[in-house]
Amino acid sequence: MNIYFVGISIGSIITFFGLCLVFYFYLKNRKMHKMIRKIGESAEISINNDIKVWAKHTKNKFIPSAIFKYGHDKVFEVDSIIITDRALIVVEVKSIKGGIEGDATKLQWEKVLGDKRFLIINPIIQNDKHIKHIVKMTNSRIPTISLIVYSNRANYLKINNVPPHALVIKHADIFDTLDEINKLLNPVLTDMDIRKIYANIKSFKAVKKADIKLHKSITNQKGRKKWR
Repeated sequence: MNIYFVGISIGSIITFFGLCLVFYFYLKNRKMHKMIRKIGESAEISINNDIKVWAKHTKNKFIPSAIFKYGHDKVFEVDSIIITDRALIVVEVKSIKGGIEGDATKLQWEKVLGDKRFLIINPIIQNDKHIKHIVKMTNSRIPTISLIVYSNRANYLKINNVPPHALVIKHADIFDTLDEINKLLNPVLTDMDIRKIYANIKSFKAVKKADIKLHKSITNQKGRKKWR
């Protein structure tokens, strides 16, 4: 009988410490994800601040990060948008440490950290979906550029087969890149056109809690499917 109770006691102790260990790693993992999210948010704010400065200096329109809704249930988020007399520039910000390698035609790229490689989402394909939403939402047919901006945490960018409408750059190159776009493209919009497009896009900004909740739900579902 004593041996029986000793066995139960030892089993209970092992179970208790096992649960403590699981809980510890859960908290540690949660803390890490919060830290990564904060780093990403910080990078987005920093990059968008620079874009806003450029837009103001060049007298172009800037729309900061926002959730948009059109139709019955079409909800999406864009990191920022620039409207110039030459093009609509849709920005996707990424904050990833390490080297970034990939093919623009593939669904996934790779993050390189030392001798380890991790699969990441192809942001060009991701941003092209945002662009399609904007075109449908506004019924606009102006030239559109997909600008993918990696924070300076990225050691290097090595992307092949980048399509003509897309640019993949680091934060450090943001001003030169935007200036180059202005030099290479010809004006196609009047000031009135720019104001109309600006007002049109902003009119679709999601302000209702239900719309923002719907976007969060869709985002969470996509996240769960990604890791299945």
